[in-house]
Amino acid sequence: MRFSTLWICGLALLLAALPTRAEAETKEFWANFAGTSAINVGIDSAPFNPAPPFQPGAGDGFPAFVSHSQASGNLGKMVIDDVFETSPGLMTPDCLGGTGTADFATGTGYASATASFRNGRDQIEFQILTRFICFDDAGGFTVEDTGFILGGSGKYSNVTGGTWTGRAEGRVRAFNQLFFPLATIFTGRIEGQLQLAD
Repeated sequence: MRFSTLWICGLALLLAALPTRAEAETKEFWANFAGTSAINVGIDSAPFNPAPPFQPGAGDGFPAFVSHSQASGNLGKMVIDDVFETSPGLMTPDCLGGTGTADFATGTGYASATASFRNGRDQIEFQILTRFICFDDAGGFTVEDTGFILGGSGKYSNVTGGTWTGRAEGRVRAFNQLFFPLATIFTGRIEGQLQLAD
């Protein structure tokens, strides 16, 4: 009886020491990128409404931008395609050419991106939580992003989440009559963590 009790206690301790499931892996990633963006009049959230606030999703009439960039980092070479529409803001002392904002939580604007690797099968989907664009008065701008990882496919089909930040700077190559940017060039860097399933 004593032997049986000791054996059962020992087995229970052994089982308790074993992990019930493997810990999800976190992988750091980074990439430097360079590309272009252009206005796409075919993408807009709602018909034009001239009354403020001029906010995407509330009938602002401002079309979205589509950007395309070549990137290279610790995951390899990839192409990043980005669709975004920001809410235009007023000039500030640091942004004499105005600002643009997207905020996923409040529904202001929208922005998302996909990183596609060279074999065409491996992809990572990015959701942009916040985007802030600051324009100077000479055609230059900076972009600051935060976001999370939606998932992936191919080699990255086990990606279940993660967070990231990005920063870019560039110049506007073309304006319309109202000084609204029509096309840009930019360079930047993205850094974050991928959460990988067991």
